[in-house]
Amino acid sequence: AVVEHLVRARADVDAMDRWHNTAMRDAIRGGHREVAKFLRKMGAKLRMKPAEVASTLNEYAHTGDIESIRMLTACGIDPNAHDYDRRTCLHVACSLGNVVIVEHVIARGANINATDRWGHTPLADAIREGHLELAKILIMQGARLNGSTLQSSLDLCEMARSADLPKMRLLLDGGHDPNARDHDGRTCMHVAASEGARHIVLELIQRQVDVNAKDRWGGEPPSHQRCATALCRRLTAL
Repeated sequence: AVVEHLVRARADVDAMDRWHNTAMRDAIRGGHREVAKFLRKMGAKLRMKPAEVASTLNEYAHTGDIESIRMLTACGIDPNAHDYDRRTCLHVACSLGNVVIVEHVIARGANINATDRWGHTPLADAIREGHLELAKILIMQGARLNGSTLQSSLDLCEMARSADLPKMRLLLDGGHDPNARDHDGRTCMHVAASEGARHIVLELIQRQVDVNAKDRWGGEPPSHQRCATALCRRLTAL
């Protein structure tokens, strides 16, 4: 009521204090949604610096405050604002598995394939933290991984070593090359065969992995007897 009275008395809705905060910014930060909506209706602007935008969005994504994020994006805030590590609120939301925030910021124009300073995309964060259903949603909307050949190899070999087929599939669906090699020329097929992970081996065959790839010692994938037998039978069938 006081805000409405002041606005009708011709108070400056965009006035800034010495920290460059506007009345609308204070209202959002204080959780006063109705006041913020009224100020926006009266033409108020946030006038936030890019670094502050990123910090604020990432903080709200971390705490799961979807209402504040909705208010900020409704006021024209760029959802692609990034912090000093080039991480956006979409990276944060994917790391925490918050589907509601993810879908909202994507609908507001967030770059689904934005990369942080380590080259990680939101999809990579979702897979790394085990939010597999969210990762599937991202892939369906065109999300990709952005790892180097070496990073692809390291990720896939780790999934082969742990025999984690769901994550392996998501890494492959997200763009990792199943034939990517590590420093020793080993592929995830080498690792899967060495570990006896038959279900991983069969999945990789379906993905048309090179079953005759040699590492730097000349070793081929069928190094484990059980997997070697399964691999040879599969190749014969094909």
